Amino acid sequence: MKDIMLGTNGDALINNADLVIGKSNEQHKEHLIVTEPATLIEDVSIGIGAESFINSDNVDGLVAKVNEQFVKDGMSLTKINYNEQTGDITEDANYNS
Repeated sequence: MKDIMLGTNGDALINNADLVIGKSNEQHKEHLIVTEPATLIEDVSIGIGAESFINSDNVDGLVAKVNEQFVKDGMSLTKINYNEQTGDITEDANYNS
């Protein structure tokens, strides 16, 4: 999937006065993971809010929510792992054609 690319600060990347367009799959996954539910006016059901799950030690709930949201966004999720020691989420998910 291609979209406007964002920098680490969340601002649109600009090169030679033009928006930068690129492969945005990983960017979309990250946004789903960090966005708290009910914060997007367009659809309040979008968002995982991973920080809330991590702070509550509800790892099973986090994994279930990632699966739910990725599938809802049009991805096929084949693997997801959460490392409790590092807080890292690793997944194998791709957008359906």
